[in-house]
Amino acid sequence: MKRLPLADIWLGWWRNRPSELRDTDGFELLRMMALVVHEHSRSGPQAIEAAGQRHQLRYAWIVDHIMQWLLVGYPPSGAVPFILDALETSLALVPPGTVHGTRKGATEEEADWRETGKHSGWIRVFLEHVQLRGAEWTPESWTRAWPLLRYIDEPAPTHEASTRRSASNQMPRFRPRWELVVRAYAMGGATRADVIEHLIGISDQTHWFGTRHDLWDVTRRSSRARLDQAPGLAAIVDEVRDRIVDIESRRGELPTQVSNAAARLADSGGARTVIQVLVAQGRTGFVRSGSAYPWCGAQSRPASFMHLIGVAHPRSDDTLESFARAVCDAGVLPSRLIEASLIAPQWADHIEAAVGWPGLADGVWWLHAHTRDPNWSSWYGDTREEWTGRISRRTPVAAQDLLDGAVDVEWFRLAYDRLGEKRWEALQKAARFTCAGAGHKRAQMFADAMRGRLTREQLVQMIRDKRNQDAVRALGLVPLAEGAERNNDVLERYLILQEFRRESRQYGSMRQASERLAADIAMQNLARTAGYPDPSRLEWAMERAAVEDLRDGSIEAVAGDVTVRLAIDPWGRPSLRAMRGSRLLSAIPASARKDPSVAALVMRERDVRKQSSRVRRSLEEAMCRKDRFAGAELRDLMEHPVLAPMLRSLVFVGTDMAGYPVDGGRALESADGTVVALPDAAEVRIAHPTDLLDTGEWHVWQRECFMRERIQPFKQVFRELYVPTRAECEDQTQSLRYAGHQVNPRQALSLLGQRGWVNDPEDGPSRTFHREGIVARLVFDEPFWSPAQVEAPTIETVTFSDRSAYKPLPLAGIPPILFSEVMRDVDLVVSVAHVGGVDPEASASTVAMRGSVVRETCRLLQLDNVRIEGNFARIDGVLTQYSVHLGSGVVHQSSGAVILIVPVHSQHRGRLFLPFMDDDPRTAAILSMVLLLAKDQDIREPGIIEQIMRSR
Repeated sequence: MKRLPLADIWLGWWRNRPSELRDTDGFELLRMMALVVHEHSRSGPQAIEAAGQRHQLRYAWIVDHIMQWLLVGYPPSGAVPFILDALETSLALVPPGTVHGTRKGATEEEADWRETGKHSGWIRVFLEHVQLRGAEWTPESWTRAWPLLRYIDEPAPTHEASTRRSASNQMPRFRPRWELVVRAYAMGGATRADVIEHLIGISDQTHWFGTRHDLWDVTRRSSRARLDQAPGLAAIVDEVRDRIVDIESRRGELPTQVSNAAARLADSGGARTVIQVLVAQGRTGFVRSGSAYPWCGAQSRPASFMHLIGVAHPRSDDTLESFARAVCDAGVLPSRLIEASLIAPQWADHIEAAVGWPGLADGVWWLHAHTRDPNWSSWYGDTREEWTGRISRRTPVAAQDLLDGAVDVEWFRLAYDRLGEKRWEALQKAARFTCAGAGHKRAQMFADAMRGRLTREQLVQMIRDKRNQDAVRALGLVPLAEGAERNNDVLERYLILQEFRRESRQYGSMRQASERLAADIAMQNLARTAGYPDPSRLEWAMERAAVEDLRDGSIEAVAGDVTVRLAIDPWGRPSLRAMRGSRLLSAIPASARKDPSVAALVMRERDVRKQSSRVRRSLEEAMCRKDRFAGAELRDLMEHPVLAPMLRSLVFVGTDMAGYPVDGGRALESADGTVVALPDAAEVRIAHPTDLLDTGEWHVWQRECFMRERIQPFKQVFRELYVPTRAECEDQTQSLRYAGHQVNPRQALSLLGQRGWVNDPEDGPSRTFHREGIVARLVFDEPFWSPAQVEAPTIETVTFSDRSAYKPLPLAGIPPILFSEVMRDVDLVVSVAHVGGVDPEASASTVAMRGSVVRETCRLLQLDNVRIEGNFARIDGVLTQYSVHLGSGVVHQSSGAVILIVPVHSQHRGRLFLPFMDDDPRTAAILSMVLLLAKDQDIREPGIIEQIMRSR
């Protein structure tokens, strides 16, 4: 009741209402709910009709919701028998003509008395009471209620309704919701036959009171736990599914009575279903239907069979050996099995064992991963999430990048070399079954490009003649020239891609966006083919000349009396300024923006800003991957106008050396100012806090960062660090540090998805580290299916397993950087997505970071009256003593009184030094409060002074 807005008003009125508003039996609330008239099935409450008079409601929805809240907070005693008596009486009073037909003069939508009008009142009361007070409904109550629900569903026999109304205008079915069927069955009101009829009975139009997608919902694998709520319910669902498959697999060209139900199976079974359908298919190959959705249009035999195979999933007893024996005994042709592997890749491992083609599973998953079909996910549901999880374990390329056209070259080589040319041709021929449209042609083009079947000249011709975007993506996949021509080949392709990007400006905005995306993906493909770890490294190598004119100064464009200058600021970010004479303008005038040279400069600034963002992100990823840079490579990178300012503010570590790059990357400067030469062959990498912790000088680097006022492109020396605790090492294979935290599933999935995590319907969220061969998993004590299905799942453990064998790994053996970054992701989710409303910036690691920032700032400002104690900054002011919580920013006096200090965000920029470029206004606000209170004698704000003096 605490969530009810203005609860005191509504509840106070209810408790203190006069006697004339009270019925002697105490059921006035139920009668009120029944009197609300719904004029339309989707319009909601409109009026109250009582004693032959109609009272229009001005705030009908509010009235309706308040009555529901009162039913929750003040339920009348003995309501269930009263509701059943009232419902029986109400149904008996419906005129016979109304029972079997429409009301005279009513529209077709308003015709059904069960949804609208005065006869529907007690039906709604029954539904709302079951939903809100379900615990009061006993088995005896459901024994009475279920026949009434069946009467409401079919108030007249079918033949009687047919005689009263035309066949096209019969009274539609009014099925109960599946939740009501389950409750009635669990309580003994509904029978096994009622459940079966509800799932596969004659389909009818959908009402708000019921839905025709129940069969899809209950056969989803994620629904298994819910079926166990009623003993025997799961067995009924399995029986229904098996019977549907048996009948449908024996069909001919015409649909059967269960064809519609077969299309609504979300899980058709295991190996038995696959083999049964393959045997029924016989020697005839599968024919792709015209629609990806099996329930759209005619129920053709190919569409139905492909659907049954596509939603079948291996069971625990469907081993590779048993599947191979069953296929052999059934005499299934290898060609049908190959087609089935593309229709249902979850069976690829089983089919690989059955046909004896090593590498088949990798080839199948590669084709699926590189097929362009964004719509197929909308009907496979859990299967799609499983496919995404399987693919993520085979490739480091993100799922969205694969859909956009990125290619994993190494994965293709692995599959192709194991399969051989002849078997790959057979597999690629069946690639048409991976999608409903022509999306498989993209995967075929990519494969042909990597095999040399498509030459660079052919692709360039397709790009220039037709601006084929898939040809752009494939350009980087053609094998590179050998020997000395290799670098020239890479450079020529890079220039072709840049030309394609530049020419896209002549088209509309939507086409520009799609062509730029194609060019970005092509850069990724070219980087992988050329051996660069990421496109940024390729850009660093190829694009330095593109910003060479910005290295030594600014470039400008003149439009009338306005001069626009583009330069790189000391932190590697583009700065665009407009001047009129010697006066700095706040923005570029609209007239000047129309000038072609100024427009080009504005576009250039956007490109450089995006490049700066990509560089910053790639440097952070390089730190986490422990990418190594040779001394010669580092010096070369220090020539880059955008990259060099960022590199100069990052700590690098190598063998017996650590420091910031100085002298153009020829040396490293340590925290104490010592300069150590960096030889050409020496290798260094961007230091992670784990490296600084091992040296015992982490705090020294933090202090030096403050002393020199370095602004790092991302959190490095002040980065949150996590190390395994003694308890975690003793527990060996799982971490319980976040156990018991409940998170909002939608926010959690969004945050994890931004950091490379994938949600699998079987295993939950996981992140695969391909270089290390480790999979990190976040385990919940409830199934973590999707944000719409689960409310507030609770974190149980964080585990790590071997990527290939799925064997749990001891925490003590997890690489320190990998462990820290995984825990950093989980800590962020716990802080931001916690259902308890925890402050987004109040994680333990962030509090520790803020403590370091406050400590070093006060040391530099020689403030000796501030100390850090746990999660608080303690301040000994002149007027009194204060404490500032480093998580929430709440300020207390020593007396316990709260001092309200409202920060003005963005005012700290340019005035307070923070040692990283992340936008962190809360940290700046807390630091400002500490500095303000440390010199409380200088405060001039009357509101703050009044609060302090009042509570002294």
